[in-house]
Amino acid sequence: MIEGFRIRLLETSQDSSPFDLQHAMEVWNSPNYNRWFHANPIIIEADPFLLEWNGRLFLFYESKRLFSPGVIMMRYTDDLCHWSEETMVLNEKFHLSFPNVFVNNSTVYMIPETNEAGSIRLYRADNDDLTSFSLCNVLVDDSPFSIKGTSFVDTALINLKGIYYLLTTVMHESKQTLLLYYSNDLTGKYKYSAISPLLIDNQYGRNAGNIIESNGVYYRVSQDCSNSYGENVSIHQIETLTAQSYKESLYKDKLFDRSRKAYLHGGHQFCMVSYQGRSIVATDSKEYHLFLIPRVLRKIRRFFH
Repeated sequence: MIEGFRIRLLETSQDSSPFDLQHAMEVWNSPNYNRWFHANPIIIEADPFLLEWNGRLFLFYESKRLFSPGVIMMRYTDDLCHWSEETMVLNEKFHLSFPNVFVNNSTVYMIPETNEAGSIRLYRADNDDLTSFSLCNVLVDDSPFSIKGTSFVDTALINLKGIYYLLTTVMHESKQTLLLYYSNDLTGKYKYSAISPLLIDNQYGRNAGNIIESNGVYYRVSQDCSNSYGENVSIHQIETLTAQSYKESLYKDKLFDRSRKAYLHGGHQFCMVSYQGRSIVATDSKEYHLFLIPRVLRKIRRFFH
């Protein structure tokens, strides 16, 4: 069986906790593609990030085909009912995912996962339509662990009192290891904080979305990889964050109800935004498929070539 993901956008009540999904209503989900007979079908639409920009709601996400690396796609809506066709906004020679988009000084930036490039990279939007992004700078290009395959995944950014902090994860000795970097300049080189690692734990050590601010409180979202990849997400309240000190506490454990069909196999992303007076949450849900026909077709093609 091959692991895949689908995006689900939900509307939650603004009168309840921002992390209460019990009575959330579905707003949009990934289309059902005719992928069973496609030679290279889409198997993953995941890592959704929401951004309100110039009155329009944008959805950025990873799209991956069975035999191709991931690229970053975008859709937008003006009314939460009608959505644009998807547009590829970023494509590299290596796999891309986790398109963490944000606004800084009236400019839209993105820090996607570029694990295969061995670095943390900052991209800047080329236009106000957010239809393409270009590399702005490499923020971090050396892992603190001199072991192959320990590069950075799922990087979250937070700006506190003019200091930019990167919370990122490397896999070290089979453990999700949360690290901290910081800089006085968004685009500048980031320093490795001596208090790293912040956490060495497969249940909470890997991010599952951007840093969320709600009523002046900041929250980190983590994904549970303790038994398998992307089992669930949890919310942590950030109590202290400086270059010399970090403290968080578990706010809500296992956000997705695994008894519900949509999250039966789990999920590994949570992002939220307020748009037109409505509280919108972006999640993804895990699913499994055989994709037997495209796999057989690929073997046949390889045999004759």
